[in-house]
Amino acid sequence: MNQKNGKNSLGLDSCFEDLDNPIDLFKKWFEKAKETEINDPNALAVATSNKNNQPNVRMVLLKGLSDKGFVFYTNFNSKKGGELKENQKASICFHWKSLRRQVRVIGKVEEVSKKEADDYYNSRPYKNRISAWASSQSQTLDKRNTFLEKIREFEKKYPDESNVPRPPHWSGWRVLPDEIEFWVDGEGRIHERLNYKNKTIGVVAEVTNTFKEQHSYYLSNNGFPITSDLWLEDKKKLYVSPFADKIGRYKFNFNQEPLLVKINEYDPQENLEIITSLNGNYSKASGLMKFLMYISILYNSINVIPRIHLQALYLWIKKFKFYNHGGNGHVE
Repeated sequence: MNQKNGKNSLGLDSCFEDLDNPIDLFKKWFEKAKETEINDPNALAVATSNKNNQPNVRMVLLKGLSDKGFVFYTNFNSKKGGELKENQKASICFHWKSLRRQVRVIGKVEEVSKKEADDYYNSRPYKNRISAWASSQSQTLDKRNTFLEKIREFEKKYPDESNVPRPPHWSGWRVLPDEIEFWVDGEGRIHERLNYKNKTIGVVAEVTNTFKEQHSYYLSNNGFPITSDLWLEDKKKLYVSPFADKIGRYKFNFNQEPLLVKINEYDPQENLEIITSLNGNYSKASGLMKFLMYISILYNSINVIPRIHLQALYLWIKKFKFYNHGGNGHVE
């Protein structure tokens, strides 16, 4: 950072600093806000959207922060809880008036672990834990006393302040940043912004043949983001099929939203030989999801390998050109 003129290396105010990790910059701004804000420096606006694309925004409190993301807690039966279950994307915004600064975050959300939710819940004051049971958040009440009566009911049910279990409908959401923007108010409305985006700069593509041989292709855009309009290519380096030339090229295309991977194969004369594509959805890597993934891989292996050999027999009968395996399967 150039301390001499009060600017960082991009020519922005020195408060933006020169940090690779936006979470590190947020932590510094957050600590400063704790010193200057009158109350609730951890207050943030969280915007969600329902299945009809109707946005909703409300204020909550930041209760967890790590390199992975920003955590807030809520009743999962509330309007925001229901909308986040339907559409697991959100935007949050911090505004610190005393600093004339703002931080905006866009990303997907995930539910925090049960242990993480339990640990935070048990750190809350007794009355806060009781109200989590008594509150039917986002539901209409006939009168306020109805809520107060429910509080008294749960105080009788859980008189021991050290033993109030966490309600099953109460937990936390973690916003996983795809984009973080830092903003500073400028004189004459010439504001300054610094934007960090979560970008893919490298992909490893693994190719396996029926001879149990494997090769991994590392694909990059020389340190720049891999965008959906970009085709990355590499020489074919593994013997894949007796009916495909061992010499050729692969061209790869990656799209993240929606998730779509295209892989095309070209012969030595750059003639397009094979067109393939894969698509899917992002899923949280839970224990159940990992188990289902392993079952899927096993099923596909059992199902696909016989079909590969059947297709090979068909091509052999049709007298397609045949290429010998020739050694370890790798193309020199």
